[in-house]
Amino acid sequence: MNEEHQKRALLGHQLVMTNISIFHLLLPIVAFSTGYLNEIMIVSLLASLGFALILARGARESTCPEFVSAHWRQAWKRNRYILMSYLVSASVMGLGWVFSSTQTDPQMKKILLTTFIPMSVVPTLLTVIVVLVLQTMTMARAQQGLLPNNKI
Repeated sequence: MNEEHQKRALLGHQLVMTNISIFHLLLPIVAFSTGYLNEIMIVSLLASLGFALILARGARESTCPEFVSAHWRQAWKRNRYILMSYLVSASVMGLGWVFSSTQTDPQMKKILLTTFIPMSVVPTLLTVIVVLVLQTMTMARAQQGLLPNNKI
């Protein structure tokens, strides 16, 4: 395995790790510590979707050597886990919104939203942690010139 192929194979994984580091760990901390929660979270979501688009394109590239292509497909697969976690989180938040909108008592609405908002973050946060660990292991395989382990 030549060094150029290893670098190209690592690039997809590095994009996933950059996405996780900046848009799932750093920016949410900044968002919750400032008064710009909605704006920062929207930018974070859009940027994360941009990374997903880049990974999807890279995974579909057919001119790459199999080693590079396999690693890009694995990075895209892991990024899809994050995208699915967005759907689960949005579903939990939607459920909380539905429950709160059926309440006539304003205090109960506030309690429900206060309960469901943190609960909706949990699926994405757990997925990010799992993907972070999996990506670290797969990056090590790419650096060793090995194909990714495609079980997860």
